[in-house]
Amino acid sequence: MSPAALRIIILRLLEAARPYTLPQDALLSHLNTIVRPPLEMADVAKHLSWLLDHEMVGFVSDPLDPDNSTTRKWHLREAGQAVLEP
Repeated sequence: MSPAALRIIILRLLEAARPYTLPQDALLSHLNTIVRPPLEMADVAKHLSWLLDHEMVGFVSDPLDPDNSTTRKWHLREAGQAVLEP
């Protein structure tokens, strides 16, 4: 599957979770029910980083461990929503 297609799936999953945030491990789990072969967390992190750089997604850090990137909860931002609109 192309990187662009995976990013659209990530955006759609975050859109489905609105108005809530989606924990990174839950996002991986949902992705792996859709895509084959299954993805690793490192693969998802690369796509999330790209989406974050393009301001399509945002995250909330764990208040007890703000430096731990694996405990982030992700949400869709306005630019990501615009990509999904027809």
